[in-house]
Amino acid sequence: MSPNIFDTSSSQKDTIIILHQYATSSINYLYTNRHDIYVISNLNIFEKHLRTQLSQDTLGKVTIITVLSNIEAFISTMVFLNSFDNDEGRLQNKNQFAEEYAYYLKEMQYGNDTGGYDLDEAELNFPPGHCDVPLPFELVVVLDNVDLKNDHLSPRSVFLQQLLRFVSLKHGGTFVCTSNTQALMTNEKIILSFLSQIGHHDITQTQRIQQSRTTPEPIAIYESDQSGNNGNVQVRLLSPKGWDSWNKIQILATSAIHEKDNLKYHILANENEFNKLNLMYNAYIDSINSHVDQNTAEHRTAEECKNDLFSLLFPDHNNSKKTHEIQKKQSISLEEVLEKLQSGS
Repeated sequence: MSPNIFDTSSSQKDTIIILHQYATSSINYLYTNRHDIYVISNLNIFEKHLRTQLSQDTLGKVTIITVLSNIEAFISTMVFLNSFDNDEGRLQNKNQFAEEYAYYLKEMQYGNDTGGYDLDEAELNFPPGHCDVPLPFELVVVLDNVDLKNDHLSPRSVFLQQLLRFVSLKHGGTFVCTSNTQALMTNEKIILSFLSQIGHHDITQTQRIQQSRTTPEPIAIYESDQSGNNGNVQVRLLSPKGWDSWNKIQILATSAIHEKDNLKYHILANENEFNKLNLMYNAYIDSINSHVDQNTAEHRTAEECKNDLFSLLFPDHNNSKKTHEIQKKQSISLEEVLEKLQSGS
């Protein structure tokens, strides 16, 4: 790691930041002639420095890759990323989402014979939850297939996939499930190869419009592990920017057949469930970003919004006092707490 890893001067290089869940004690800094890459495992420790990095003026593209299956950490990270005042970046993300959305919509209507991919504005009224809170950065949400625990159709796995896809869609991102995910943390060539594989456009928006279009093919059905990965990250599921929808995410609910576990996790089985989650997620995001004094009633409302959201996501979350006591004493995640409560330990 270089002694001045976060350079506050303006840069024309593209920036890639990976926020991951694997235990490391420092930032891993990688680079190429065109990229600065920061691999960070603890947002709480490096939040101040990362905020400085993301707040500076840059002529390059900024891409955030999250590898977080801990729901608390994941949602906290989304709140952090949404806190930046960068209307130009949000608009650029929204416009790119619209471009991708239009392409996939026409592909669905006309097949491969899409011709041009411009649609009338009236046709681009996004449904609820579709890039209605665009981030000022390019977002790639990664789910490590290890977190699916060898059963991608269990209620827990369906819950993780549905929630991460829901949030990715809401912020205008790309969702991908991968194996050999930790390879992303070690090598800049692997990172760039992975981004290219999932359709990340490694050029500015202006340059992209001037060049021929390449659009990633979605992977909607989980692809089993393959031998001979040669150390590269393997893509198992892919929901590209602009392709996903609530209906597609809802289909996963039919796979959650283990009724004993269904009470632990909030499975999105119908439109009402999506609307409820959408409202609660919006309320939490809005309350966090209201910039009020921490001693005011509004700040307590933010805490209430968070409790409402997590009570919805985890139906077992009916004893918040006991939950927080366990978390405080043992420093474990909310999901692990619920496992303890469920088992009676």
